[in-house]
Amino acid sequence: MPAVPAGKRDRRIVVERQSIAVGDYGQPKAPAWSTFLSLSAQVVNQSGQERREAAQERSTVSATFRVRQGTKTASIGVQDRIRYDGGLWDITSNVALGLSDREITATRQP
Repeated sequence: MPAVPAGKRDRRIVVERQSIAVGDYGQPKAPAWSTFLSLSAQVVNQSGQERREAAQERSTVSATFRVRQGTKTASIGVQDRIRYDGGLWDITSNVALGLSDREITATRQP
């Protein structure tokens, strides 16, 4: 698969990672999200899906974020999240796309 040209990676995304600090007496503090990486990405929106659960309508929006391959981008996983387009996105997969790119698939939080 050919590499994604740099010009197509025209969106900025932020990958956040959760950390849990420890208090003075060893007790865990509330988890906090902080910036892990800020990346240029090509964003490919996927079709939305609507479901009815317990008489409530819910919609799901997914997207694929294509980024450059690297040690840090390879370590991104489902424990992380993406901040993009004014929303938070839960990561569902991160796979290599050839030798130079990665595809990170995520679902927007409601």
